Amino acid sequence: MSDLYTVDGPSPQEPTAWKPIPLKNVLQDSTGYRPDPGLVDAVNVALTLGMPLLVTGEPGVGKTALADSVARRLGLGDPLKFVAKSESRASDLFFTYDRLLRFQESHCTNEPLDFKKYISYVALGQAILNSRSREEWGGLLDGKPHDGPKRSVVLIDEIDKAPRDFVNDLLVEIERLAFPPLPDMPNQMSMEADPNLAPVVIITSNQERSLPDPFLRRCVYYHIPFPNHKQLQEIVEVRMKKLFNPQTQPAWLARAMELFWWLREGVKPELRRKPGLGELLTWLVFLGERAIGQSSLKDSFLFETACPLMLKTSLDQGRQEALIKVWTSSSKQG
Repeated sequence: MSDLYTVDGPSPQEPTAWKPIPLKNVLQDSTGYRPDPGLVDAVNVALTLGMPLLVTGEPGVGKTALADSVARRLGLGDPLKFVAKSESRASDLFFTYDRLLRFQESHCTNEPLDFKKYISYVALGQAILNSRSREEWGGLLDGKPHDGPKRSVVLIDEIDKAPRDFVNDLLVEIERLAFPPLPDMPNQMSMEADPNLAPVVIITSNQERSLPDPFLRRCVYYHIPFPNHKQLQEIVEVRMKKLFNPQTQPAWLARAMELFWWLREGVKPELRRKPGLGELLTWLVFLGERAIGQSSLKDSFLFETACPLMLKTSLDQGRQEALIKVWTSSSKQG
């Protein structure tokens, strides 16, 4: 039974037996992550000074994977991740509070409610709690996971999507490393991190909008450039090794790489939105799944499958027929 979408022929009587999607396994595996030397230096400067590290770069160049790599190399377990949103507030870095559940349960009992049941600690809040032993927090962690005392890596992802107030408040909270007031806890104990186990904080931005100068002054900063041809080939070999043996790469891989670089750098006039590393790796995962056992693929198949992933504006997709003609004719001349 096919697991591909078609519009002809009878529909199956039984549900299609879907194969596991390999994207997560291939694209989110940071074990082969290789930061460039400048980024390694930036990480070590941040570690030495105890400052947050702000990392920018195109989507897919490895900003998020850096946190996984740093946490693994320092033996600190999985990073604690917070993804910024347009409605994010500074308190969201520490905890979430299920007010709806508390409201519902308050109408079902006359007994006092335990606020701890409705609170979940996240990211910076969990890192503060991890920096001290469970006993130091009294009963605050009853029924909650705790893995301390230890240092943590905190990833604050896509900060450029957050409101300006969140960005302005963020470094204040990182420098204080103390909880804001918790809901329904009038006699809250002091909740500060052990300064000797302060978290390693990595902040990422896709540069969708500029960040305030005061924020930049208080961070270590590194921009990850898009990899050159040699670096990109090495990245592909490492990330795709779950799909095929790097020593026996299919012939279509080299051709696919040529098409990617042509779309990114060779198309005239340029595409309105150039394809990035994330699109390339996703496309190669698709090709690796659909071309099992095939050493070569037709140029037309490469181009047609690349377009939904590489051409991400209606104007660029409107050029598809003209682009494939130029691509195929240039390859014949070559």
